[in-house]
Amino acid sequence: MTNRTTLVARLKEEYDTRIAKELQDELGCSNIHEVPKITSIILDMCCGKALKSNKDFKLERNKEDLHRISFQKPLTIKAKKSIAAFSLRRGMDISLKVTLRGKKMYLFLDRFINIACVQNNEFNGFNIDSINKNNNKGFSYCYGLKDISIFPEIKKISLTDYVGMGISIHTNCKNKESLELLLNKFRFPFIKKGGK
Repeated sequence: MTNRTTLVARLKEEYDTRIAKELQDELGCSNIHEVPKITSIILDMCCGKALKSNKDFKLERNKEDLHRISFQKPLTIKAKKSIAAFSLRRGMDISLKVTLRGKKMYLFLDRFINIACVQNNEFNGFNIDSINKNNNKGFSYCYGLKDISIFPEIKKISLTDYVGMGISIHTNCKNKESLELLLNKFRFPFIKKGGK
């Protein structure tokens, strides 16, 4: 637990003591509540082939893997209707989801950027074009991770298939520029314009 606490404290403290103040000055925010911030991080994992073939043990393993990555118990999402073309039945478990806020959110972001991505030899940076408008709640950044085994907690030998995960970073940012600035303050490795 010591290492987890240290990582959480480091990233949150950096935002509270440096990043928020810098953003307020650079963007000319009249009060601290207008300063861009990350509000939540949503992780989702489609169980696909394992669920289609009723391999419950695989679903349980996916749950365990997502729990290890997020330090939070995943929510199982069920199909709302049947679709014969996809062998999908209403009520069937189709995906796993975790919504991170507060300390766990900062912990995941820290480990994702500074550990998992760094250890992935195929990682070349994030595409700035993946910034999207999230209804009226602000802008978000979405990334599709092809293989969760880039996280040190996950052993590739335990996986029969490559298991991916969707990562959505939600913020209160009112435009793309402020979201890019916010993530850059966290040393988010974007691909440089005009090349890698």
